[in-house]
Amino acid sequence: MNRTWKPLLLWTTVVMLLTGLSGADGVDSFVPDDQIVSDPTVDLVNPEFDSLWNRLVWQDKAGKLWVADLDESTGALIPPDGRGRLVDSGLYPAQLSGNGPEWVYGNNTIFIAYTKSVNGVPSLGAAQINARGEWIPKVLQIGDHRWRPFGSPASNAREPRILYVRRSPSGQKMLAWRKLGNPITEKTLPIMPAGGRWIEDEPAFVTAYSIDGISQVVRVDADTGQVSQITADTDNKIAPFMWLAPDHQDYVLLSQLGTTKVAIYRRINREWTRVYEISLPTDKPYVSSPQPFISGGRSYISVVAAESLQSVGALTLHPIGPSEIWLAGIDPAAPFFRRVDDPSTEANRTSPSVYYTTSGPVIFYNQLDDSTGRTLLRRAATGLPL
Repeated sequence: MNRTWKPLLLWTTVVMLLTGLSGADGVDSFVPDDQIVSDPTVDLVNPEFDSLWNRLVWQDKAGKLWVADLDESTGALIPPDGRGRLVDSGLYPAQLSGNGPEWVYGNNTIFIAYTKSVNGVPSLGAAQINARGEWIPKVLQIGDHRWRPFGSPASNAREPRILYVRRSPSGQKMLAWRKLGNPITEKTLPIMPAGGRWIEDEPAFVTAYSIDGISQVVRVDADTGQVSQITADTDNKIAPFMWLAPDHQDYVLLSQLGTTKVAIYRRINREWTRVYEISLPTDKPYVSSPQPFISGGRSYISVVAAESLQSVGALTLHPIGPSEIWLAGIDPAAPFFRRVDDPSTEANRTSPSVYYTTSGPVIFYNQLDDSTGRTLLRRAATGLPL
């Protein structure tokens, strides 16, 4: 007679209760805790979050650049309208540049990079905090006809860098990058800019690059400009990210596949191999804005599941109509899916971003208020540990 079944059954039940999983397929029984955290009279669009110094940065529709504090215990905005300190004004419209301000890390300090309007021309701007806690803005040298900067990540101990779009004198758009404070370090790739993201702990970034008619992920060495192909499969790749995953003790790559799936790639025998194709357990067929984050020593992604995607100004593949905010694990042997927004209300939800409170990560995201037309900021618990 087998006497192990009762303790095994009890242990399985405990694990399911702790993780919130309802079965082996990874579909989750988590009860969302999702709240409006911004002043509902204010459009607070696409802020970026800094978990090291507990701040957010954002650009309002009047072209003003704001920094606000965050309560590290709860993630509450201080003040609720996000207008804590005015950093700069006269920013280029985000709907034309394709992105708002971004944090930039390097040399053990933090900067803000953004797109400034100089006589109507999109130009690179940056702000640095001084010893008195004041943000000092400036227009970067040789920064005209350049926009949409993305900054080096919090893990960067080298000089801060930015990756952005540049228009050449002939009118060609290209991907460009430089050290934040040194314009002569600028390098370019003559490709249609599809964005890019810096790689943790490396002076390099990943981006999507058309090879033989297929959009593939490539790694670009920021010092030399050398381009190395990573993927070679037949799906078009969009919005790649590469991060150092503690659960695999190696770099892991994610990329959106077309508009409906997210793929995970790992190095196996020194070859980048697609190991997981994530399909969310929802009737919303499209995905948008997948990004990785770490919780409890494991890797997850946050992602939007959308009813429809459209271009809105310079924003491509933007969720239109009802959408949902999901988390997913990256291990195909242990599927994990968790919807974290309030499922009782259908709404347009966009731009999920992780922020680490003292008790664990939360997801901030934007939701369109149909009754007022304003864009609100919401905070959803993840139920995951630090």
